[in-house]
Amino acid sequence: MKHFFSILSQKHDRYDNSDLKALKKPLLNYRWERNVRQLMNFCEKVFLNNEIIDNEIIINEFNSYVSQQHGKQSDTFYHLLNIENYKDAKTFFKKKYITYHYHKNKRHTRITAEKLGMDHSGLSRYIKKERI
Repeated sequence: MKHFFSILSQKHDRYDNSDLKALKKPLLNYRWERNVRQLMNFCEKVFLNNEIIDNEIIINEFNSYVSQQHGKQSDTFYHLLNIENYKDAKTFFKKKYITYHYHKNKRHTRITAEKLGMDHSGLSRYIKKERI
């Protein structure tokens, strides 16, 4: 992130007064789905919307960004409610639920299985079958 900030501060002629070490925990705990490109786009948004960049600005932009991402997840919930067949809805939910927790636990099947109260081998087979 510091790398992007140094490039963007020159590109957009902005003053970067941030201390990213102080923000390390919330930024690292967030699951950046598209990795570097998503992080780069977030940094660009911070620089486009603000003249001076500091930790308060970054946290506000981050919270706004995260809430927008959760809004997209709620679209998935409404999609689930619109599935007419119960079996199809259950299958859809199971895949989304397991995928979410599997990636949240950094793709560790043992940890995910433990937290979800599932058998490790059963979870491994499901992940392989569904190509998660």
